[in-house]
Amino acid sequence: MSRVDEVRAELGEDNVNELMDAYYTSGLSLNDLRELYDLPKSFTDKKIVELFPMIELDDGCPLCGGALFAPRISRGIKDVSADSYYKDQVFCPNCGKTRQQAMRELEEFERKYRLRRAFSIEPKEFEWAKRNPDSLTSTVFEVLIEVRGGGGNTYLGPIADQPLLFGFIDACKALRGEGYIQPTAAFDKWLSGFEEEEDGFSFYWYKVPFAIKLKGYTAHERNPIIVEGDREYVALGQGEREYWLRTAKGLVLAYLDVQLDDACYEYEGPKREEFETLLDTMLLEYSPAQITSLIWNAMATAEKHAEEGPAYKRTGNWAMGVVLNRAKKALSEHWDLHPNFPSRTVEDTEFEWNFFDVHVPIGETWMYRSVPEVTGGCIEIKHAKMPKGADAATAAMIAKAREIAWRIGTGEPDYLSYDETDRFIKRYE
Repeated sequence: MSRVDEVRAELGEDNVNELMDAYYTSGLSLNDLRELYDLPKSFTDKKIVELFPMIELDDGCPLCGGALFAPRISRGIKDVSADSYYKDQVFCPNCGKTRQQAMRELEEFERKYRLRRAFSIEPKEFEWAKRNPDSLTSTVFEVLIEVRGGGGNTYLGPIADQPLLFGFIDACKALRGEGYIQPTAAFDKWLSGFEEEEDGFSFYWYKVPFAIKLKGYTAHERNPIIVEGDREYVALGQGEREYWLRTAKGLVLAYLDVQLDDACYEYEGPKREEFETLLDTMLLEYSPAQITSLIWNAMATAEKHAEEGPAYKRTGNWAMGVVLNRAKKALSEHWDLHPNFPSRTVEDTEFEWNFFDVHVPIGETWMYRSVPEVTGGCIEIKHAKMPKGADAATAAMIAKAREIAWRIGTGEPDYLSYDETDRFIKRYE
């Protein structure tokens, strides 16, 4: 029992009420009150007020409906009385929370309820056996499941990072439009990805989970690379090939953004849009590594123009024009572009790794190959054109090394290195 509790018990309820009335209305000093009621000399205003009973409010707790109480206020403030209290000190002894805390919890509970009601649409069942490799959205869905699948194939975890895939959100919107993925607010830990606005609700594509419903799901088996002499082939659908093209395009555009940003340029306009369109053709002839090399050299030229030329050459519009003109000339004149190492500047994500591991098992060498045409069935994969000093393993070696790695349960070698891959095969074969 505290000293305040002991004194309160000694005084009794009637004397405490009398003391309270005298404290607020008599005008007696603290010394007079202490002497009159035989209070300890150490009792200040705060201690004396602690003797008084709490104020019971007419309002009930917004959470549990129990009685609300508030401590009284020390005198000395203008117009303070025995019934005065601070609103932020009102509390519920049953919940152990202040009224403000209870209100916030109630508001959050109601917000969660509204969000869950708004984002609780049942997804359409996706029959795994009928997935279509000629459909881009089907391919994107397959990669999403492989990378973010969870909950017994009932939901996809938040995407978290933006994949390089050009037009990725558009593909996700198409999947949602078909009903195969539906944002779900069923998980507290990811509710921050949803927003309630005046005119409805919204969500962030990269921050929320999606409900899915799969029928007959089995992990996708890799399409093996077929080697005939010096030529390499793989089965690839139109949708899978489109995924490859868009991934390569995303890598190149991400690299371009890095270069523009490094030069302190911000540019979005017709020249950028024209370059994006031109990439679809360029990637059939050149690898992402070759095109990023062209961008690097074009930006170096643009920077030189900016240093030596007039003000209009020190703009993102001018730099983008130099890049675009170089790209057009390279295509029309069939330049022999030397590749660089784009992955050293722009990191590819697990989405891309998953796709190239499952559908086209060629590892990081996809950055050094042009995108193949798809005519149906098996298509020829063009040989990788590697940067100087990089001696890449062949697709056949990569396929063999991966089979060995799976068999012995170890990590895979660096597939950019012919020597390392060759040593790995000879050691464990």
